[in-house]
Amino acid sequence: MDVSPVKQRVSKIWIIRTGAFDGLALLAPALALIRAEAPGAALRVLISRENAGPAQSLVGGIDWIATSLDPAQPENRADPEELARIERMLRDDAPDVLACAAPEADWLALRLAGCCPRSLRVAVRCRETSAYPVTTRCDAGEGGWREGQALAALILGKSLRPRPVEISTGAADELVAIRRELEETRRKLEETVGERGRTTSESEGWLRKLAQADEEIARLKAEFGAKSAETDLLRLRIEEREASLRNMASGHVALELHKHYQRIVRQKEAAILALDRVCREREALIGRLTLEATRGGALSRRIGLAAAGFWSAKVAAPLRRLWEDFLLEGTRRSALGEPRQHPARRAAWDRRLAPRRIRASRLPRIGLVTPSLNQARHLERAIASATRLQAYPRLFYVIQDGGSSDRSIQVIRAAESQLHGWLTGANAGKGDALARGFDSLAGALAPDDVMAWLDGDDVLAPGALRRVGDYFARHPRVDVVYGHRILIDEDDREIGRWVMPQHDAETWRWVDWVPRETLFWRKRAWDRAGGIDPSLHYTLAWDLLLRFEATGARIVRLPRFLGAKRVGDDTPAPAVQARKDREIRALLDRVHGASFDENRQRYEARRAAVRSAWCEALLRLGIRW
Repeated sequence: MDVSPVKQRVSKIWIIRTGAFDGLALLAPALALIRAEAPGAALRVLISRENAGPAQSLVGGIDWIATSLDPAQPENRADPEELARIERMLRDDAPDVLACAAPEADWLALRLAGCCPRSLRVAVRCRETSAYPVTTRCDAGEGGWREGQALAALILGKSLRPRPVEISTGAADELVAIRRELEETRRKLEETVGERGRTTSESEGWLRKLAQADEEIARLKAEFGAKSAETDLLRLRIEEREASLRNMASGHVALELHKHYQRIVRQKEAAILALDRVCREREALIGRLTLEATRGGALSRRIGLAAAGFWSAKVAAPLRRLWEDFLLEGTRRSALGEPRQHPARRAAWDRRLAPRRIRASRLPRIGLVTPSLNQARHLERAIASATRLQAYPRLFYVIQDGGSSDRSIQVIRAAESQLHGWLTGANAGKGDALARGFDSLAGALAPDDVMAWLDGDDVLAPGALRRVGDYFARHPRVDVVYGHRILIDEDDREIGRWVMPQHDAETWRWVDWVPRETLFWRKRAWDRAGGIDPSLHYTLAWDLLLRFEATGARIVRLPRFLGAKRVGDDTPAPAVQARKDREIRALLDRVHGASFDENRQRYEARRAAVRSAWCEALLRLGIRW
């Protein structure tokens, strides 16, 4: 050990020890020897904050300065305020000796050494570098007592013989226990790291398997959804086939034959459309190849396609969407398809429903049927709207009651003088009741006469029958008409309107929005279509309208409010809604088959709503279009 002569009397000593905890094995004996040899010296030790607690119990009479500065981390990550605090303390104290008891010359020792250039700087077990002005250097061997004795000798500037020093036994035992605990913790940590590495490898394998399992589950769900849709479709077709067999057994052979031929026609139409699409694509391909045969033609075609695509995507489509949104937002009161649109108010019918009248002898007979079951509360108003408020001279009105248990029979008998006939008794549903009612009128109506039905809770507009009769008399080639609808509540107050756009056969093949209480048709169209389908309940009017269209009937929408539908507050029972959904899906399957597309259905619904909004806007200006 090389010990250079230094001054013998030392009054202020600073020792920097911010390394690992096991370095206290060096500090403990050194501090004890310094306190024994220089009891009057002021001794301050800079130590890491986590080691300050155990260190304070080693040797008494020492000023321990705890710090969060860590020499093992880069200097640029140190707390500048903490570093400035330590530097100020060191400059203000101006120690005689600044000792660095660290494994190597770290940045903290180098930084603090520059704060006291007049102090004796001592380094123990530090690499001597030009950046660190080491005055004296000690390479002590292993063992805390030998190193501590060497450090004390360097600080005090004299050789020290081994001598007993007083160190707290409890503190030393605590230090040994902590060191053992640290060794055990280090060993467990190494084992945990190794185990975690193996676990991570296994986890990655399991994660890959789980990802594969998720993909397989998603594939199976997709297959199950497809199979479920196919199963539902097959179930609907089986139910429709059973209903067809029941209809044929009950004598509705013409109806079922028409439905059968309608399916065949739809299939052939789909095949023709597909062939037409292929032909048009072929013609387009031939035209493109012809244009590209010449350089100028190919260039002009590219420019034309680019301009057309830009105009369609960037200009025309956004403007059309903006205009449609403006129409739909501006006509909230007549949102087509919505049952409730505004607060209840008095119903406003057309003021002059029949401006021009013809002689009563030229008017067609109108056969009207009302199916009813326990609707006594509204049945009286329905009868009055079809008789007293119409005064139509050639009306044949029949009520088909399904065996009501309320006051319906008394209401019907009170209006019996205004009826062509009425019948009460159990039936198989609304479709069956209508079939029976129209069968009772078969002998009273000629092919050019008119037919319709009015539900027991709906009403006709005042003068609606005269308007319809006049129109049919003036337009003998028209087979079917329908008009606008008003929505009413339980007290006959208006809560909304459906302004129907001009008739579009393609739209009504996708959505069921034609008001049934405003639908009137000639008997010849009824006979060609096969009559009502008694197996249905909720899609009777839509089914009949589609069969009218399939038989070539001429259909016209009248720009007048011809009737009102009553909207109740009750939510349909799940079973009722399920049956309605099945009827709609079966009807769409019969019309479209495999070509059914939900996106196309949404497009047609929005298209109908926009056209309805346009008609509503014109109607507010007094223009019926």
